[in-house]
Amino acid sequence: SKELTIAMIDKLRRDDVFNVVTVTTGVNPLWPRSMPNTPDRVREAKQIVQGLQAGGGTNFLPPLTATMTDRPRDGRLKLIAFNTDGYVGDDFDILQMVQKNRLNARLFTFGIGNSVNRFLVEGMSAEGRGASEIVTLETDVAPAIERFLRRTQTPVLTDVQVRFEGGGVRDVTPGLAPDLFSDSPLVLFGKYDRSGPAKVTIGGSLAGRPWTRTVDVVFPATSTGSSGSEKMWARKKLDDMVREDYYASVASQRNRAEHVSDTDRLIQFALQNGIMS
Repeated sequence: SKELTIAMIDKLRRDDVFNVVTVTTGVNPLWPRSMPNTPDRVREAKQIVQGLQAGGGTNFLPPLTATMTDRPRDGRLKLIAFNTDGYVGDDFDILQMVQKNRLNARLFTFGIGNSVNRFLVEGMSAEGRGASEIVTLETDVAPAIERFLRRTQTPVLTDVQVRFEGGGVRDVTPGLAPDLFSDSPLVLFGKYDRSGPAKVTIGGSLAGRPWTRTVDVVFPATSTGSSGSEKMWARKKLDDMVREDYYASVASQRNRAEHVSDTDRLIQFALQNGIMS
């Protein structure tokens, strides 16, 4: 985790501002606010990271909440790189908080170690409109750093919105599209009820300015391939249902009957679509 953090600090761009927040029992930012990328600040941050020792509790809801709810005042895009093995006791509260505040920042999670809580680490990045990486104790961190830099330093389109006209499109996932970066496509999954011509309108912010484009498409009457795309849609949809419905209900401590009802609904969806859950 230290190696990963120091490598990120070394890759800061000249005009970036940054901060380091350590996660133990409380909220421990290095500075009261993000500071300019200067040699002195970089040196200070790296010394702090190098000197960290594991200790205290793992309570990262307060520091993550403080970091995500604090909006940048100068129009910058806030990027949070969060390193953790993910083993805490309040997964559901954390995911709800990220979902509530995801418009303020982009959350990139790095699961550190050989026994990562993938549900939480990957769920945080999905809700936070970022991406996740798993870095084991035997992994070279350099490729993970390079992927992070490509994603964050080359945004093509931010605040992406996709609208469909015609075809009766429904159940599109993810419901809130992540940003589009130059190194990878943005893939959405959904279903349509009617074959034939339709329109897809994609909008967002391009270099800080509004951008939109409408594309004509034709939905085929019959499937042209295997059921692989259907399985991928079902998996993504189930992940959405788990985070947004079932775990939200657990976090709000509904009664046992509602809890069982939600569980049954997820099980039925998995069975109907032939996927493990």
